[in-house]
Amino acid sequence: SRLKRHAAKGQREEAMDFEQNQARRGASEENILDAKGNLANSYAKLGRDEALRTRQEVYSGYLKLYGEEHLQTIREASNYAAAALTLRRFEEAKILFRKTIP
Repeated sequence: SRLKRHAAKGQREEAMDFEQNQARRGASEENILDAKGNLANSYAKLGRDEALRTRQEVYSGYLKLYGEEHLQTIREASNYAAAALTLRRFEEAKILFRKTIP
């Protein structure tokens, strides 16, 4: 129903606010990147354009933190590629998906 969709949207927006505040409280870089990843998920569920940019920030953050062969960096490359694919950015998605293959 419309009421349930509205309530779910409000909950996701509250989650986004919470995640943004967590990132500002001096958490570790990894915790901040995790929160940003959750934020990107929330943006995507709301259909907001910030989802792809936030996914790119998370991937870049893990790349700097751990390097390109770390499991978490590879996961984030896959998440970023999936977000690009959803937006029909096929070349970008293809490049990113190739980074996930050993």
